Amino acid sequence: MSRITAATGAVLLLVTCLVTIAMSTACHEPGHDRAEPQLESHPREYNFTLAPDGFVPVFGSRPDGTFTIRLPHLGIFDHEGQLLLDLKSYRTDLPKVLKEVTNDPKPLKGGRTLTEELSQMWAMGRRAPVMSDLSDADFFFVTNEAEWCIPCKDQLKDLRDFTKANPGIRINVVRVETDTKVFEADK
Repeated sequence: MSRITAATGAVLLLVTCLVTIAMSTACHEPGHDRAEPQLESHPREYNFTLAPDGFVPVFGSRPDGTFTIRLPHLGIFDHEGQLLLDLKSYRTDLPKVLKEVTNDPKPLKGGRTLTEELSQMWAMGRRAPVMSDLSDADFFFVTNEAEWCIPCKDQLKDLRDFTKANPGIRINVVRVETDTKVFEADK
Protein backbone atom coordinates (compact mmCIF):
# COMPACT_ATOMS: atom_id res chain seq x y z
CA MET A 1 0.00 0.00 0.00
CA SER A 2 1.51 3.36 -0.91
CA ARG A 3 2.07 6.04 1.69
CA ILE A 4 -0.42 8.89 1.65
CA THR A 5 0.97 12.39 2.19
CA ALA A 6 -0.98 15.20 3.84
CA ALA A 7 -1.76 16.71 0.44
CA THR A 8 -3.00 13.51 -1.17
CA GLY A 9 -4.77 12.50 2.05
CA ALA A 10 -6.71 15.75 1.96
CA VAL A 11 -7.57 15.28 -1.73
CA LEU A 12 -8.58 11.61 -1.41
CA LEU A 13 -10.40 11.90 1.87
CA LEU A 14 -14.18 11.89 1.87
CA VAL A 15 -15.14 12.71 5.42
CA THR A 16 -18.51 11.44 6.45
CA CYS A 17 -20.08 10.65 9.73
CA LEU A 18 -22.11 7.46 9.49
CA VAL A 19 -24.72 6.98 12.16
CA THR A 20 -27.77 4.81 11.82
CA ILE A 21 -31.18 6.41 11.61
CA ALA A 22 -32.37 4.11 14.37
CA MET A 23 -30.09 5.94 16.77
CA SER A 24 -31.67 9.23 15.66
CA THR A 25 -28.30 10.93 15.80
CA ALA A 26 -26.97 12.81 12.81
CA CYS A 27 -23.83 14.65 11.86
CA HIS A 28 -24.15 18.38 11.73
CA GLU A 29 -21.92 20.97 10.19
CA PRO A 30 -20.77 23.99 12.24
CA GLY A 31 -23.52 26.56 12.72
CA HIS A 32 -26.35 24.02 12.90
CA ASP A 33 -28.91 24.90 15.53
CA ARG A 34 -28.49 21.72 17.60
CA ALA A 35 -27.10 22.47 21.06
CA GLU A 36 -23.66 20.98 21.65
CA PRO A 37 -22.93 19.32 24.99
CA GLN A 38 -20.69 21.31 27.32
CA LEU A 39 -17.59 19.29 28.14
CA GLU A 40 -15.17 19.84 31.00
CA SER A 41 -11.59 18.63 30.92
CA HIS A 42 -10.59 15.27 32.32
CA PRO A 43 -7.40 14.67 34.33
CA ARG A 44 -6.32 11.49 32.48
CA GLU A 45 -7.02 12.67 28.97
CA TYR A 46 -4.51 12.91 26.14
CA ASN A 47 -4.85 14.79 22.85
CA PHE A 48 -3.10 13.70 19.67
CA THR A 49 -3.58 14.16 15.92
CA LEU A 50 -3.96 11.34 13.43
CA ALA A 51 -0.90 11.47 11.19
CA PRO A 52 -1.56 11.80 7.43
CA ASP A 53 -0.15 8.31 6.89
CA GLY A 54 -2.50 6.97 9.59
CA PHE A 55 -5.81 7.36 7.77
CA VAL A 56 -5.57 4.20 5.65
CA PRO A 57 -4.27 1.91 8.46
CA VAL A 58 -6.97 3.14 10.86
CA PHE A 59 -9.95 3.37 8.48
CA GLY A 60 -8.99 1.16 5.51
CA SER A 61 -9.30 2.10 1.84
CA ARG A 62 -11.39 1.33 -1.22
CA PRO A 63 -10.01 -0.30 -4.39
CA ASP A 64 -9.84 3.16 -6.03
CA GLY A 65 -7.50 4.42 -3.27
CA THR A 66 -10.03 6.68 -1.56
CA PHE A 67 -11.33 6.14 1.91
CA THR A 68 -14.11 7.23 4.19
CA ILE A 69 -13.73 8.18 7.82
CA ARG A 70 -16.56 7.01 10.05
CA LEU A 71 -16.74 9.13 13.17
CA PRO A 72 -16.72 8.71 16.01
CA HIS A 73 -14.49 5.66 16.04
CA LEU A 74 -13.77 4.17 19.48
CA GLY A 75 -11.22 1.53 20.36
CA ILE A 76 -11.00 0.18 23.91
CA PHE A 77 -7.72 -1.44 24.95
CA ASP A 78 -6.76 -3.26 28.15
CA HIS A 79 -3.75 -2.47 30.38
CA GLU A 80 -1.51 -4.57 28.13
CA GLY A 81 -2.64 -2.71 25.02
CA GLN A 82 -4.83 -5.49 23.59
CA LEU A 83 -7.95 -4.41 21.68
CA LEU A 84 -11.18 -5.29 23.53
CA LEU A 85 -13.76 -3.37 21.51
CA ASP A 86 -13.81 -1.57 18.15
CA LEU A 87 -16.87 0.65 17.59
CA LYS A 88 -17.22 2.31 14.19
CA SER A 89 -20.05 4.69 15.19
CA TYR A 90 -21.69 6.22 18.25
CA ARG A 91 -24.01 3.97 20.24
CA THR A 92 -26.71 5.37 22.47
CA ASP A 93 -26.18 2.40 24.81
CA LEU A 94 -22.45 3.19 25.17
CA PRO A 95 -22.48 3.36 29.01
CA LYS A 96 -23.90 -0.18 29.14
CA VAL A 97 -21.35 -1.41 26.58
CA LEU A 98 -18.48 0.19 28.55
CA LYS A 99 -19.64 -1.49 31.76
CA GLU A 100 -19.80 -4.90 30.04
CA VAL A 101 -16.32 -4.52 28.51
CA THR A 102 -14.68 -3.30 31.73
CA ASN A 103 -16.38 -6.00 33.85
CA ASP A 104 -15.36 -8.87 31.55
CA PRO A 105 -12.47 -7.80 29.28
CA LYS A 106 -11.73 -10.23 26.44
CA PRO A 107 -9.19 -9.30 23.75
CA LEU A 108 -10.43 -9.50 20.16
CA LYS A 109 -8.62 -12.07 18.06
CA GLY A 110 -6.51 -10.44 15.39
CA GLY A 111 -7.23 -6.94 16.73
CA ARG A 112 -4.65 -4.19 16.50
CA THR A 113 -2.73 -3.23 19.62
CA LEU A 114 -2.54 0.11 21.40
CA THR A 115 1.10 0.37 20.30
CA GLU A 116 0.00 0.01 16.65
CA GLU A 117 -2.77 2.56 17.19
CA LEU A 118 -0.40 5.08 18.79
CA SER A 119 2.06 4.69 15.89
CA GLN A 120 -0.57 6.29 13.59
CA MET A 121 -0.73 9.49 15.68
CA TRP A 122 1.29 12.64 16.11
CA ALA A 123 2.19 14.12 19.45
CA MET A 124 4.01 17.42 19.90
CA GLY A 125 6.95 17.66 17.54
CA ARG A 126 5.18 15.28 15.15
CA ARG A 127 6.56 12.18 16.76
CA ALA A 128 4.39 9.16 17.43
CA PRO A 129 3.45 8.76 21.10
CA VAL A 130 4.30 5.49 22.87
CA MET A 131 2.57 3.70 25.74
CA SER A 132 5.11 5.05 28.24
CA ASP A 133 3.87 8.58 27.39
CA LEU A 134 0.54 7.63 28.99
CA SER A 135 -0.25 7.06 32.67
CA ASP A 136 -0.68 3.46 33.79
CA ALA A 137 -4.30 2.46 33.37
CA ASP A 138 -6.63 -0.51 33.45
CA PHE A 139 -8.20 0.63 30.17
CA PHE A 140 -7.41 3.02 27.33
CA PHE A 141 -10.37 4.55 25.47
CA VAL A 142 -9.06 5.78 22.09
CA THR A 143 -11.57 7.99 20.31
CA ASN A 144 -11.08 9.30 16.76
CA GLU A 145 -13.10 12.50 16.48
CA ALA A 146 -13.47 15.84 14.71
CA GLU A 147 -14.56 19.22 16.05
CA TRP A 148 -17.59 19.40 13.72
CA CYS A 149 -18.93 15.92 14.64
CA ILE A 150 -21.81 16.11 17.16
CA PRO A 151 -21.89 12.32 17.80
CA CYS A 152 -18.18 12.60 18.68
CA LYS A 153 -19.04 15.11 21.40
CA ASP A 154 -21.85 12.85 22.66
CA GLN A 155 -19.46 9.91 22.80
CA LEU A 156 -16.79 11.93 24.62
CA LYS A 157 -19.36 13.04 27.19
CA ASP A 158 -20.37 9.39 27.75
CA LEU A 159 -16.71 8.36 28.14
CA ARG A 160 -16.06 11.13 30.66
CA ASP A 161 -19.26 10.36 32.57
CA PHE A 162 -18.34 6.67 32.73
CA THR A 163 -14.82 7.49 33.94
CA LYS A 164 -16.16 9.83 36.60
CA ALA A 165 -18.79 7.28 37.76
CA ASN A 166 -16.15 4.53 38.07
CA PRO A 167 -13.27 6.00 40.10
CA GLY A 168 -12.01 2.51 41.00
CA ILE A 169 -11.16 1.83 37.34
CA ARG A 170 -8.07 3.60 36.02
CA ILE A 171 -9.04 4.86 32.55
CA ASN A 172 -7.04 6.97 30.11
CA VAL A 173 -9.03 8.73 27.39
CA VAL A 174 -6.91 9.21 24.27
CA ARG A 175 -8.52 11.75 21.94
CA VAL A 176 -7.35 11.71 18.33
CA GLU A 177 -8.13 14.69 16.09
CA THR A 178 -9.12 13.09 12.80
CA ASP A 179 -9.86 16.01 10.51
CA THR A 180 -7.94 16.83 7.32
CA LYS A 181 -8.46 20.55 7.97
CA VAL A 182 -5.67 20.25 10.56
CA PHE A 183 -3.25 19.27 7.79
CA GLU A 184 -4.54 21.87 5.34
CA ALA A 185 -3.92 24.63 7.91
CA ASP A 186 -0.41 23.26 8.44
CA LYS A 187 0.69 23.82 4.81
